[in-house]
This record gives sequence, C-alpha cells and structure tokens, in this order.
Amino acid sequence: MALMAAHGEITPMPKCAIFADTQDEPKEVYEWLSKLEQLVPFEVVHVTAGRLSENLVNAYGHSEIPSFVIGNGNPQGKRQCTRNFKIRPIRTEIRRRCLKSNVMLWQGISLEEVHRMKPADVQWLTHIWPLIDRRMTRWDCKRWLQSHGYDVPPKSACVYCPYRGNRQWKQSLQKSYDRTIINKVEAVLLPRGEFLHKSCVPLDQVDLSTDEDRGQQVMFGNECEGMCGV
Repeated sequence: MALMAAHGEITPMPKCAIFADTQDEPKEVYEWLSKLEQLVPFEVVHVTAGRLSENLVNAYGHSEIPSFVIGNGNPQGKRQCTRNFKIRPIRTEIRRRCLKSNVMLWQGISLEEVHRMKPADVQWLTHIWPLIDRRMTRWDCKRWLQSHGYDVPPKSACVYCPYRGNRQWKQSLQKSYDRTIINKVEAVLLPRGEFLHKSCVPLDQVDLSTDEDRGQQVMFGNECEGMCGV
C-alpha cells in the first residue's frame, strides 16, 4: 500500500506512515522496513509502547497476548496487545502531529480480510481501506510487488504470537534470535499455566511437523492470517 502510494496509484500522498513496534518482530521485518523507508517519499515514523516481551503481564495481572490455557476446549485469553501496543501508540502519534485536524487513516487490509474492517471509535479519525476499494487480495499485492521489481516483504508479527501455525513456529525455533525471545516469553507464561501453542504444552514438547513434512500436499490456507491487526 505504501509503495502504491509512492507510485501515485493511491492518492492523496500520505503525510507519513506509522509503524507501531512491539520490539519483538523478526529481524527480516526490521530489515525490510529499513529498505521501505528509502523507497517512499514520505516519512516512516516508529512508535512503541515498550518491549512487549518485557511487559507480558499488565497491572491487572492479565496477559497482554492471547495465550492458551488448559480447560474446556483449551480457550485463549483475551488479546490486549493489539490495542495497547499497536492502536494506542499509533493514535497518540497521530494526535501529536494533527492535534486540530480530522485524520484519514489508511489500513492495509486486503480483500480476504474484509471481516477485519471496523470504523474508528473516535470522531476525529476516519478509517480508509485502499486495498479493499481496489478489490485486492494478498496474492494481488504480491503480484503487484513482483511486477514492479520489489521483493515480497516478510510477515509482520511478534515471533511468539499464539496465532502462528506449526510452520511458523518451526521456522522461528530454528533461529537463535527468535528462539531466545520465545524462551523468555515461555519463562513468564508457563508458571502461570499459559501456553503459546494450542496444544497447551511447552513448545519444545510440541510435534511441529507440518502436512508437507508428513508427505501431504501444501494447501493454500497454511499461513498466519495476520491477526495482530497491523
């Protein structure tokens, strides 16, 4: 979406783009973001509410991330990280820059994620969905990037996001940087009876083999759906 704006395919030109950083993204995301900043004619602003992995439990004793707990159906806890570490820092920065203005905020939700479209709950902010307006899916976005000579960016999500599938867990645990953060998070959650994996066991005890590992065909839907609401 940012690159389409840089090419003049989405207008008007944004005043800035805002990246809410949990400080726990994969290294590839930060590397891609650094490249993107050189490709767009507007400022890319970094904001943060602190490192999420160091603030997993809030003042009320609740986990910020939707970890799994043992129970009837292995329910997940409430996801609070999106609001506290994404939405609030972004809105704070918008008001700092545009205190006396009504603001149009573009959100990069693609067509298959139409269920994530929600109007803003404050009067001074209007949500706009340029990719939805153009009927673009994630695959359309990938094709657009490739046709314009850009690499396809890595997926943005915390390396310990409970919404990840086995494929993503397996990849992260093979990277020392990701694994160190994951171990740190589990050290906080496991004594609370909370788990990152839906099986409700520590990750080092989970069978993370994928359908492909078991000789089955890789199906279209085996990807994280970007549920962090970025």
